[in-house]
Amino acid sequence: MAEGDIGSILDTLEFDPSYGFAPKILHVAGAVYAIAYTGPDNDGWIKAVTISADGLTLALAGGSLEFDANDGGFVDIIHVSGDIYAIVYEGVDQDGWIKTVEISADGSAIALAGGSLEFDDTTCDDPTIYHIAGDKYAIVYEAFGYDGTIRTVTISADGATITLAGGDLVFDAVKGTMGKLIHIAGIVYAVVYQGPDFDGWIKTVTISADGATIALAGGSLEFDETHGSFVDIIHIAGNVFAIAYQDTDGDGQLLTVTISADGATLALTGESLEFDTSYGRYSEILHVSGSVFVVVYTGVGDDGWMKTVTITDAGEISFRDGTGLEFDEVAATDPEIIFITGNIYAIVYGGDGAHGWLKTVDIETVAAAAVAKQLMMMGIG
Repeated sequence: MAEGDIGSILDTLEFDPSYGFAPKILHVAGAVYAIAYTGPDNDGWIKAVTISADGLTLALAGGSLEFDANDGGFVDIIHVSGDIYAIVYEGVDQDGWIKTVEISADGSAIALAGGSLEFDDTTCDDPTIYHIAGDKYAIVYEAFGYDGTIRTVTISADGATITLAGGDLVFDAVKGTMGKLIHIAGIVYAVVYQGPDFDGWIKTVTISADGATIALAGGSLEFDETHGSFVDIIHIAGNVFAIAYQDTDGDGQLLTVTISADGATLALTGESLEFDTSYGRYSEILHVSGSVFVVVYTGVGDDGWMKTVTITDAGEISFRDGTGLEFDEVAATDPEIIFITGNIYAIVYGGDGAHGWLKTVDIETVAAAAVAKQLMMMGIG
């Protein structure tokens, strides 16, 4: 196998046999990982699992917590400090909530850590959370009236206290859905989202280290003037970034943009790739090694797909493993991929019957490919 080649599924775990919508996965310690998701009755759930280094063994670790017994939609999770984590989600009446939980290193115990804040008492759709500096965090979400909003909070290291930090910005007052934030340089960030007329947009903002001030940085780019949904963004090199999204025909698209360090200037590089010419929803992009990246997404028939591409430092895009792997031939809603170790990756998603699924897969990396080549030259393997 060469760098970027996708291997086979290594192991499979149904982490919730009833319901597991839009799961998010995060490393805890050693072989332990946490999965936060919308579970049965649309309640908020988190479970701990173990993933062996070789990806061949997946298992429940024993820790399980219903962090909201009333409503827990569109969850996101982030590490705070030690064994403390924060979960942001859409709660009762579609309000925005954030809570802290404590997860033991062995994954056997999960409990509420005491912190709880209703950061928006009107509307919160599809929130995501990002660390800014110290105990300050930014939440990007769709607020009342489809407003694209960023709000900052303070989370104490012990998870006992969560308060608003004062920063509050509507970055798009017409429409700002499915927003994702990425750091550019210093206090400059970029938010990519679906904007007015369902088009694809990216804007730059500044967020002060104390979280008290959020402002537009001046950069604005309509990267797709027809349609841009289920967006994701990743840094490539220097001032080059890649955006994965679904276009007006429902196809999966990749393109690259440049963003200046001060956030004042955004531009298309002119490079793009339609990674699926039939259907490409819920796409997410992750760096593999070198100039190789992997895209996971929901394809035709709502099946789960993954493909690898090459993106140069200048933003040129081409297929690496364009045939890809259909990791679920029945259903895979909102898949998320995470690096485990070596050439092992894990994917979480809502599968058949909206059950929660976890799978491991191998993707050849530079190091693994180099070792294989060396062994072949030595006449071994």
